[in-house]
This record gives sequence, structure tokens and C-alpha cells, in this order.
Amino acid sequence: MENFRETAFYLTVWHAFLATLVTILLIVINDFEPPTALLIAANLTLVFALVLIARARRLTEQRIARGKLWLALPPNRRPAGDAGLRMARHVLEVTWLRFARAAAALAIVLSALAYLSHGSGQAAAAHVRNTPTIFASDAHLD
Repeated sequence: MENFRETAFYLTVWHAFLATLVTILLIVINDFEPPTALLIAANLTLVFALVLIARARRLTEQRIARGKLWLALPPNRRPAGDAGLRMARHVLEVTWLRFARAAAALAIVLSALAYLSHGSGQAAAAHVRNTPTIFASDAHLD
């Protein structure tokens, strides 16, 4: 069962890496402002979490036996019998839900950063607009 747990973990890490890579490429190619980029990253992270939750909810022993994860393990390393399939389903479900929880937490952090950086940018822009400008031609008036 330990081999299945490790394979499930590393395959989910790979999926998270690919989702992160797609998010970064989307942001870099479209050249978004930092607050917008953080908000996009938060939304896509939340979508990743929701996909993991949906996949965990639809998981059955039959889907485990036909899935990539099961086929990635050599036959002698797979858990045996129906009890092995039930345990494998439970392990995969727990792994996906843990990753979904971490992704949701990351989405919260990214949203907070987007909110904080958006507010500070507007405050700085408002401060610059309200600051009087002294031109060199006005310097002789003193």
C-alpha cells in the first residue's frame, strides 16, 4: 500500500506543478498587472482544488482499477483483491482532499495578497495625483 500512497502523492504533485505552470504562463503571456495576476492565480488555484474535490467524490474502486495510477504500478506492487482496491480508493481520496485543502488555503493567501496590493497601488496613485508639482519656472516665485 505504501507504493500506491507514494505514487498517488507524486502524481498529484505532478498535476499541481502542471496547473501552476499553466497559470504562470497565462499570466506572463498576457502581461497582467500584479493585483490582477494574483487574483487570476487565486482563481485558478481554487479551480484546481474544486477539480480535485470533484474527482475525489466520483472515485470508485472500478475507476481505480482502470485509472492511470493503478496502471502505473507494477502488478506485483498493487494492493491485492477488493480490500486492496477499497484501501487504494481511500488513500487516493485522502491524498486528493489534502491537496485540495492546501490549494484552497493558497487561494485564500493569493486573494489576500491581491486585495492588499490592489489597495496600496491605488493609495499610492491617489497620493501622487494630490501632491502639488513644483516646476523649475515656479522656483523663482519664492
